[in-house]
Amino acid sequence: MKKHIALMMMAWGVAAMANKVEDQDIIFKVGLDVASAYIDRGQTLNDGVVVQPSIDVSRRLSYDYGVIGFNFWGNMDVGDYYGTRQASEFSEVDVSAYWAVTAFDVDWCIMYTQHLYPYLLSNDPTVNPGTPVAHGLSLSMEKKIRERFAVGGVVECDYIERSNWSTYVTGYGRYDWMVMDAFTLSPRVSVGFADNRMADSWGGDRAGFSDYELRVEGNYVLTDRFQAYGRVGYVNTLDTNTLPRERFDGVDVNFYALIGLSYNM
Repeated sequence: MKKHIALMMMAWGVAAMANKVEDQDIIFKVGLDVASAYIDRGQTLNDGVVVQPSIDVSRRLSYDYGVIGFNFWGNMDVGDYYGTRQASEFSEVDVSAYWAVTAFDVDWCIMYTQHLYPYLLSNDPTVNPGTPVAHGLSLSMEKKIRERFAVGGVVECDYIERSNWSTYVTGYGRYDWMVMDAFTLSPRVSVGFADNRMADSWGGDRAGFSDYELRVEGNYVLTDRFQAYGRVGYVNTLDTNTLPRERFDGVDVNFYALIGLSYNM
């Protein structure tokens, strides 16, 4: 369910929308997603229903210099995922700052994210109490090959307290099919690669191609301000020595679905 790709797609969407407004206008966007599971980078973080609200505030610099913005995103667990989550509380809150721009016919996005885990419980007694914090820096690009086909990639570098930098790379291809003026279907395939430190955090023992995802997204423009969207996807490991197929540290869920609604102010 590649959270960073979703955030960057949102940033590019805001940047496209910003071209329709005056310079330095402030754009507010709020969203609410409900998913059947929380999956990130192929890893199952909760195999039950989750609620994921978001708030985005951005400002257009100019037609040539893109958009800067801040994004606030949270994951609230409906269940406790076998005692590793606090039910009806936020297990993760992400605060991001980004710059999205189009240059050389390529969409670029640089994003810094601070990940907070206020109610993430652990069965590991060596984990210190308190709110764990991770820092992330990512660079993404997307290039339209044809009118409806795009390819892209994301490089994510994370730093977790008491640990070192780890890197995860995603490559993807997407086809946008405009079913009607207000409705678009977009099948997508993506592949992830994890370095040694990322694999070690999952319980793996080597770097490698970790996971793949096949999904279909739908987006329906209800009004000038409201959009409804959804997706269904299939996720699995490519190498169990990198991303294990097991509960908590690897792939626990293969199929998932998500529905959402966003409002632009």
